[in-house]
Order: sequence, then structure tokens, then C-alpha cells
Amino acid sequence: MAISNSRRVEMSEVTFDVRDISPRSAGEMLATNSDNRTVCARRVASYAKSMADGGWKVNSQPIAFDTAGRLVDGQHRLLAIVRSGITVRMAIAFKVQHDAVKTIDRGRVRTVGEVLRRDGAIPSPTRVTQWSNAHRLLVDRAMPAGSVDNTESYYLTHQKSVEWALSVMPKKGPFCLSVIGSALVIAHEKFPTETEEFFASVIDGEGLRKGSPVYEFRECCVNSHNGRCGGAARVFGVKALRAIQAHVNGERLGKLIAAESSLEFFTAKEST
Repeated sequence: MAISNSRRVEMSEVTFDVRDISPRSAGEMLATNSDNRTVCARRVASYAKSMADGGWKVNSQPIAFDTAGRLVDGQHRLLAIVRSGITVRMAIAFKVQHDAVKTIDRGRVRTVGEVLRRDGAIPSPTRVTQWSNAHRLLVDRAMPAGSVDNTESYYLTHQKSVEWALSVMPKKGPFCLSVIGSALVIAHEKFPTETEEFFASVIDGEGLRKGSPVYEFRECCVNSHNGRCGGAARVFGVKALRAIQAHVNGERLGKLIAAESSLEFFTAKEST
């Protein structure tokens, strides 16, 4: 079926257009907002960052107004335009019937991994997204809020280390946690050889002695996987970095603890 290339397409009473929406225009559109769902601040922030970074593209999901001119879909995108201060081109639907509003946002939302899998530029996009989220949790103490832009930036910044970690990390079992993947990438950036040796020994598990960093970390992973080791994900990730730091420095360990200095050991910039 041929589709018109016109920028304006008439379908029944609904009219579609493509327009550049400035922050001022977005504010005017938001003024017509009523009976919409509660705003998710994290989603607005994610969209705004994408817009500010130039990553937002015109897609097939329009901003929508009903027959009375009220905004019925798109408040998060419009709020993101206001927040970013960027003019963004978007599709817009006018004169959407009241009954049709019930069908908006009824489909299953694509995950970040699913979006990136379609693009094909990032290997194992779901795992990389999880590691990107864990990286922000470890380094920035920020609650993970995955986005396509965040994952792409993370992959491009740490590509060599991410691809190594993908090649060696199991997909099941006690050594597959996202914070472990993120910690390995962080450590591998600074000490690739030592980190590769460390994790190879963790996976192999042969000939380990109590007190060695590999042994203590392996025990912590196994106990955590079996539900006998408490602690938040970030604490576990910092413990992983402490074990790798001890391996790099040739230290022996007693109890494996989460030391923030271990994170600094791997992330501190070299003095010039």
C-alpha cells in the first residue's frame, strides 16, 4: 500500500503533522493538559538528556490532542523539551476522539535492551544496559534509570573492557551479577592483565587458599547467590573492587569488606 510523502496526512477526522516544538510552544501545549497520568520525573530527565545530547529523532509516536484541543499524550516529552531548553521536531496528532484515548499506551513498552538489539550496534545490549546502570550506582551513587543514550555512552566509553567482560562472564550462576560485570569493567580499564587473571581464577576455582583475594571473593559470590550473604548491590560491587585491588597489590585478605577507597583506587584520574 502506497503511503503519501506529504507532511500532513488526513485519516478520518484525525490530522497528523510534523512540527518543531520550542520550549515556549511545549509550555503552551502543556497548559492544555488535563486528566493525564502522574508525571515520572526520572523519565522526563532521561528524555531531556537525550534531547540535549542531540539523540532525539522524529518517530511514529505523536504528541496527541483530543477534539477539544486538550493534550492527551506526550506530557513527558513536552516537559523534557521545557527542561532541556531545546527545540525538538515531533509528530503531532490532532482531533483524537475521546474513546480512542482509552487505547493509548496499552502496548508493552520496549526495554532499552530491545531498542538497542534492533539497532545492532551493541553486543548483548540487555547485559550492557544492566552494567551501565550498575556503573552509575557504583560510581555516582545514582539510582539506575536505564536509557538508550546512557547505554550507548557507557559502551563507547568502555568498549574494550565491556567486550572482554562479555566474553568471560557466565550468564548464569553466582558470578553473573550486574554489579560484578560493572566492577570488572571498572577494574579492567586500569589494570587489564591483573583483572583478567583475577576473574579467570574466580571462574576456575582450583587451588585457592583461604585469605587470597580470589578465594574470599569467590566465597562471597557463592554465599550471596545462595541467599546467605546480605547487603545492597552497591556494597557487593565495592567488595568486588576491594578483592581485585588486593589481587593487584599482592595482599592477603581476612574478611572481605566494602571499602570506598577501593573504588577510588580504580577511578581516580592520574595526576599530571
